[in-house]
Amino acid sequence: MLSLNEIKTIAIGSKNPVKLNAVKFAFEKLWRSDLFIISVDEPAMRGISHQPLSKEEALQGAKNRADYCFEMHPEIDIAFGVEGGVFFNEKKDKCFLFGVVYARDKDGYENFSYTWDALLPNVVRDRLLAGEELGPVMNQILHKDDIGKTLWTFWVLSNGVIQRTESFMINTVSTLVPRINKERGWY
Repeated sequence: MLSLNEIKTIAIGSKNPVKLNAVKFAFEKLWRSDLFIISVDEPAMRGISHQPLSKEEALQGAKNRADYCFEMHPEIDIAFGVEGGVFFNEKKDKCFLFGVVYARDKDGYENFSYTWDALLPNVVRDRLLAGEELGPVMNQILHKDDIGKTLWTFWVLSNGVIQRTESFMINTVSTLVPRINKERGWY
């Protein structure tokens, strides 16, 4: 496992500015603004639906994004996959929104962190159960364009308290905890 200070080049499996900034801001918070950052557009989710419907599927999507970064740029030190998803409770009468950040370094060490869950409104749940995707549903309900690259549903549901970039930034730092503390011998 590379320590935080050994990381020089990172890649993020997305062109979405929210996801890119989340990882960039995480490293800035950790006093690491000297990195070379590569944005890699993952053209196909490879077996993952556009709307992940479980934590396992979203984690696999985030992992696929990070793995793709290494396929395209084997010289990088660490890659991140950032993915949003929803899941239903057993009765399917409740639907929750969440996100996940996955990190893997060139030595194969991996870690991930889930965001908190937010209960989606019933009108959104019903449309997701009917097979629609969250982004277009929220765009239509809120009369917005491309909410996934700007406001994010957490922001709307929390009345502006939880921002998407900040949420993913916190989870990016969470994936780095073992690296931050490597010199202490804790990991």
